[in-house]
Amino acid sequence: MRTFLPPDCAAQPVPEPVVALPCNVVPMVSSASPSARVRASEPCSAGANDEWVLVVDDDLATRRLLAQKLCPFSINIDYAASGQQAIALTSTKPYACIFVDVTMPGMDGYQVCKQIKSNRPSTRVVMLTHGDDPFDDIKARRAGCDAHLTRPIDEAQLVNTVVRLLPVVSKTP
Repeated sequence: MRTFLPPDCAAQPVPEPVVALPCNVVPMVSSASPSARVRASEPCSAGANDEWVLVVDDDLATRRLLAQKLCPFSINIDYAASGQQAIALTSTKPYACIFVDVTMPGMDGYQVCKQIKSNRPSTRVVMLTHGDDPFDDIKARRAGCDAHLTRPIDEAQLVNTVVRLLPVVSKTP
């Protein structure tokens, strides 16, 4: 595996489907099997804290967008492309916050949230939905989520959510 430090977070590609690297370390993903794609974390060069966040979305563009928006907080980020991968990762590491897409093949975001909350009630879960349907918010709350963001993701709302749910994050980008 080759890694490099990008000049800024905006230029950072997000690997797929699962990677355990701080935001400023970018792996070059090989064509290896999905189990071989999980990488060991490497220290951030500046300002990293001990918080880990998981971004769960089957859409690579959304994972890239969230990586770019979360990078200035100097938090460590893991990525999962499915609910099953997310559940597997949560059994190996305590995440402070998990961003979960509602519509994914297999296990949907509501099922992922319920399972995460039943195993780790203190983990914060943010549901990502595609519409502004008021029932999405009700279903998300019933599943146990702590916040609900609609797409397109409003940057100010995302920043406010991160600051509110991750007390260790003391600065805003």
